[in-house]
Amino acid sequence: MKTLLWIVFCTFFISLIAWVGSLTLFVREELMDKILLVLVALSAGGLMGGAFLHLLPEAISEVGSTSSATFTVFSYLLLGFCTFFILEQFIKWCHDHYGIHERTPVTYLVIFSDLIHNFIDGLVIAGSFIIGFDVGVVTTVAIARAQRCTRSPRR
Repeated sequence: MKTLLWIVFCTFFISLIAWVGSLTLFVREELMDKILLVLVALSAGGLMGGAFLHLLPEAISEVGSTSSATFTVFSYLLLGFCTFFILEQFIKWCHDHYGIHERTPVTYLVIFSDLIHNFIDGLVIAGSFIIGFDVGVVTTVAIARAQRCTRSPRR
């Protein structure tokens, strides 16, 4: 029971970090218009750099450097890009077709990707606390650090 309480507490704590983006609601609109492009470029560069400079080479070294294994890794990468492109085009088509103009199609993609991201964070935190308390705390700190670095500019 104690482990479950730690899992719930740490997962809730990680979810609160996402609320940092709500601070942008208090920024003047003129200032937000000036810094928004820079913030989006910063977060996109950070995410792409993390994927291409850290995760992709690690995935290739994990599966081996044979041509078929490398092809598999890049196939999954291409599949991910194509899937989200098709999903965005479908949402945009529904958006334009039905005349709904309250939110942009990107809004739904961000909400959907945040849902998946937070769910996976919760699974990782739960699994690490099941392994041990110290592993759970270290994992929570690592996820909190990653959240602070990647989520603040994106919101």
